[in-house]
Amino acid sequence: MEPRGKKCITISIRATQQSGVLLTTVGVIVEDINDNAPLFGVTPPDYSRPEGSHVSLCIDEHPGLEAIDIDSGQNADITYMLEEEGTDMFQIDGNCIVNKVELDREAVADPSNTPEYRIELTLIASDGELESNNTLTIIVTDVNDNTPIFTESSLAIVRVREDEMDGIVIRDLNATDLDFNDVLTFSLETNGVPFALNEMNGKLSLVKSDGNIDPGAQNLDIAVSDAVGNTNRSTLTVDILDVNDKADITFLTEKPLIEEMDPNHYLLRYKIQDKDESTDENYYDVQLSGQHAEYFETKELIQGPDGNSIIELVIDIEEIGLYKNYTHQLCHNITVIGINDNVPFINKTKFYVPEESEMKIGDLEIMDLDSGINGTIAGSSVESAFAYNNPVSLTRMNVTQRFQSLNPGNQSALISPSLDREVGIELIIVTMKLTDGGGSSSYVNITVNLGDINDNCPIFANDLVIEFNEGEVDGVQGRVSASDADTGPNAEVVYQLLNRTELFTVNSSSGDIMANGSFDREQKDNYALVIEARNSRQIEGLKCEWSRIVVTVMILDVNDNDPVWENTGSTFDVFSDSAIGTLVITLIASDADQNPSITYEIEPNELFKMDERNGVISVGADLSDKVDSYDLTVTASDGEKTVLRNITINVKTPEAASSFTQPVIIGITVGLCALLVTAILVTTAFILYCVYLEKKKQSRKINNRNGRLDIDGANSPARGILRPIPGTTGLNGRTSSASGSSRVKFGKTVQEYGYDYESNGSGVYVTAIHLDSSGDESPVTPPRPPSAPSHHHHHNGKLPAMGRHAHTNGGPARLSPIHEDTLFNSYPYRHTPCRTIIQTTQKKAIRKTTRVLYQTMPPAQTPLFPTLATCPTWLPRLAPLLLTLT
Repeated sequence: MEPRGKKCITISIRATQQSGVLLTTVGVIVEDINDNAPLFGVTPPDYSRPEGSHVSLCIDEHPGLEAIDIDSGQNADITYMLEEEGTDMFQIDGNCIVNKVELDREAVADPSNTPEYRIELTLIASDGELESNNTLTIIVTDVNDNTPIFTESSLAIVRVREDEMDGIVIRDLNATDLDFNDVLTFSLETNGVPFALNEMNGKLSLVKSDGNIDPGAQNLDIAVSDAVGNTNRSTLTVDILDVNDKADITFLTEKPLIEEMDPNHYLLRYKIQDKDESTDENYYDVQLSGQHAEYFETKELIQGPDGNSIIELVIDIEEIGLYKNYTHQLCHNITVIGINDNVPFINKTKFYVPEESEMKIGDLEIMDLDSGINGTIAGSSVESAFAYNNPVSLTRMNVTQRFQSLNPGNQSALISPSLDREVGIELIIVTMKLTDGGGSSSYVNITVNLGDINDNCPIFANDLVIEFNEGEVDGVQGRVSASDADTGPNAEVVYQLLNRTELFTVNSSSGDIMANGSFDREQKDNYALVIEARNSRQIEGLKCEWSRIVVTVMILDVNDNDPVWENTGSTFDVFSDSAIGTLVITLIASDADQNPSITYEIEPNELFKMDERNGVISVGADLSDKVDSYDLTVTASDGEKTVLRNITINVKTPEAASSFTQPVIIGITVGLCALLVTAILVTTAFILYCVYLEKKKQSRKINNRNGRLDIDGANSPARGILRPIPGTTGLNGRTSSASGSSRVKFGKTVQEYGYDYESNGSGVYVTAIHLDSSGDESPVTPPRPPSAPSHHHHHNGKLPAMGRHAHTNGGPARLSPIHEDTLFNSYPYRHTPCRTIIQTTQKKAIRKTTRVLYQTMPPAQTPLFPTLATCPTWLPRLAPLLLTLT
């Protein structure tokens, strides 16, 4: 029994005797015992902290640190502790794991091996009797907080012969930095010495400027610095030796070695004597060569006053290993009796599956090291499954219901429906419970990494407008950027300019827009570049492979054009008695640049003045002097560029002008009178014509009772019955039939509705359009009957003005212009009124505007006034012009 708290079990007991049956009830209370150890749900992720920082991991806030005990009451109270191995650096304070000492990566790790130090702590959860543990890893990452140090061998005395070759490397300076992969820089701080130091690799070389160097010791100040400026300085002694013209002394000696020889045993002794002169007592260098020379060393015993040295050669017995090895073997037969002391486990616990596909996490091979029935697997089940958006995320989502375990036994398969990585699922930790045949169970964490597939398209962030000045342009002017929700290579985007031009190119990888060429804003002031972003990896069946953006390039104006004089002529006249301020001439200059600001100036002259803004030249003083003409220079400037113009102003006397004034005045008077008479005649004709049109308009109406189009008048054409054409929509919103009628607002003239004629040789079609009071119209071109090709006729082929209004019951309504492709020049029916406001623009839908198409017979007579009925266009336009001239 495994109760949760206390449970009461009721048992009925029956006792049978000769006298009858006796029943009684017994209640059994099952009390909880501490028979379950606390269990950790998942393996906690690795926690990364920089060295020198404070660590505080609260158990109830991080996955895998909190354990659960299925017992109840005090048996479920859990306390946490750390195993002794980690207590020197960490401790549990309250409910959090904190560090006791400062974290220093260099103090606990080999700085040259890894940039981080992994500290594994064993967290123990105990309920007072039973306990379980879980391992968490704290990664201490490197911080550049150490100064590089020269190695001891780098600072040893350097001895170099004076006859060495120029450029020879005499020392490789090495320095160590406890920080990982730190970049070191070497420098030589002593000037005027025959040496050079490579700052990158620390090679110190000999430099002979004149081919000779003086022997003797020189102290060099050297320094090494890391990437953040931590610097260490030291001194290196270089001893330049006198030329040694004596040959080296080489000994070749054979000496037997005895097994079990004492350490540092004396082998041989030899004496070195150099006949070259030197003041340095340590000018010699003893070297050993040959097989296993590394196991021997030399020791100096004595230094004589004559400079001769006695050297002793010894051997390190422990290094060379000359002891005998003894071996003894003994065989035993051991019989092992198995018990159920092992729990089931799974060999492979980490899997990778692609997103957007049914996740079958392979075949899980469940094993148990026990034998017999204890080694069999009784069952496996999914206890929990949590999804994380990254390996160190603290936010998780419960997806337990999506997983199930199939084929229980030693072979099991874990499956799940498809998951989308872009919704924030990158890692899934599934906890499975495994039970063996002996009753032992364990919990195993299965880690599933959700792999990315190329299932998203690049998306542009926003529109782009590029501006640059006109002229010669070369280089990057802007950049487009598109993002892809996928990761890694699947998120790589390539760009392409679709409307190829020699002036613009797009970098396929970065999206940089480059301009190369000459741009003239006065020729073209903007460009539209269509750029496509496409996945670099093309996947067959991908729903969206590309996206496009239109980049607008605006060419900004530069003042690169000179002002140009518009009016010609260089000689102008003025009367000598002209008052001050009298206008002489207005000179105007234009500039092709954008928004030019042109100012005018005249050569300093007291007699004439020029307005700097409008170019007006006027009289500035009395011109009564006996000077016939003045030569002046006028300038026009746009602020940067200036043009000159030379003009001559002739001064005329009133006596010279009077000889031709009178005939001119008489001619002007006669001409004005003739124009006045012509204007009166044309105006009279125009008024008569308008009266005729109004009378004809009032006579042309649709009969309310019979639907006839009545055209009154003595010479009016034959009347025809208006019949709706099948399939058209009437003003009441209903579809007309061949014999049906439409509720046209009879009483209104056809012209007030707006109409047009269309002829196919057998009939005349009238299109009537009704406009409501809201002014909202959506008329459409009516369908043509299936007969001979039709010809659409509009009066004199002109468009009605934009914004012309037709009066309806509810008020004025605005009409849109007629498309130019519907206009024709022919107009055969003379009885048609001049003013037509028909609308033939196609719109998306008919809303508050309705239309109806009618058919009537063509006219059989010619109207009374054929000249006026042809509606000449020049007549109404000429009258206002003549009135204005008058």
